[in-house]
Amino acid sequence: MREGKAPGSRRRIIGGPPAGTPQFVKVAGAAADGSFFSSPYIPNEANDATRKFAAAYKALNNEDAEFHGAKGYDGAQLLFKAIEATCSDVSGEAIAKALHGISSYQGLQGEFSVQENGETLSQTQIGTIEGGVAKLVPLN
Repeated sequence: MREGKAPGSRRRIIGGPPAGTPQFVKVAGAAADGSFFSSPYIPNEANDATRKFAAAYKALNNEDAEFHGAKGYDGAQLLFKAIEATCSDVSGEAIAKALHGISSYQGLQGEFSVQENGETLSQTQIGTIEGGVAKLVPLN
């Protein structure tokens, strides 16, 4: 990657989770290589649960799993967990209260503990695009 200030010069791109997706690579083309992003879900090979999810996702969608699929899956699992906890009262208020009671739930993206403000995850990972593929940057 060429560094400089001249028109047409290239800079590193730094972004959030979508900057690690195949769609980003498709749109950015060669400019994606060397970019960095943060995401709670990067490698499909992180553990048994992510490998199982990635295999099922690939079988169903004929494409590799990435952040958006993992985020949707985790969100649905949290919702199911809250509904199970409130099966006698599935009103919005009861489900919201049950969601806020979720703590230390291990999802694909990490450990979920729902905070008072609705935030769920407190850790992320750093990734980079190499050869058009999102890779985890090992932190020493």
